[in-house]
Amino acid sequence: MTTRQAVLASVMDSSHIALGNTSKKKKVLNETELALRREENARKRKNLSEKRLEDEKLETINRLLKKQTRPRAKRAGVEGDDGATAEGSPGGSDLSKPAQGPVVPMFRWVSTTTSEAKTVTDFPTTPMDQSAPSMTVDNPPILERRMQFSLSIPAAFLPSEVETNFTPSSPDPAPAICAVSGCGDLRKYRLVKDWRIGACGMAHLKVLESMT
Repeated sequence: MTTRQAVLASVMDSSHIALGNTSKKKKVLNETELALRREENARKRKNLSEKRLEDEKLETINRLLKKQTRPRAKRAGVEGDDGATAEGSPGGSDLSKPAQGPVVPMFRWVSTTTSEAKTVTDFPTTPMDQSAPSMTVDNPPILERRMQFSLSIPAAFLPSEVETNFTPSSPDPAPAICAVSGCGDLRKYRLVKDWRIGACGMAHLKVLESMT
């Protein structure tokens, strides 16, 4: 029984009893104990901060997941005698599919280079020796490089009625052949007097010269 309880029970006279001083002075800590207490407080604050950051991270993830989920749409129409039924279990949710954006029209530009054989024709020149038969020789064909461009436009950007007035390209010239009647060989030599005609060889060239 404590002193207070004994007085209340009239076992002891309250006038002869002095209660002890129960107040305690604050414990004085040395440097080592202060350092340990500071480390403990710092560790508690660090753990509390990490826990708060983890809670915020989980809350953000849950909020994003809720935005991505949506309730499953119910099927339209009547299925048999049971009427309209919900797709899947009631209250279920699935991840929403990413919405497709608008289709952007695309233009296509193509640039290519092609090689084409071309024969270069020189004008006839006067030979140095007047006694020699006059003749000229066709130059060999050379390769000419050409650039081709094409631009593809979407149909949505074309007018409703497009006028197609295209000029037909000129046909390729016929291959030059010997001017002697009855000879169909390719022309190799030309006359000086008329460079538009020629012969396949020296014999036919002399025949043409005698005719002119």
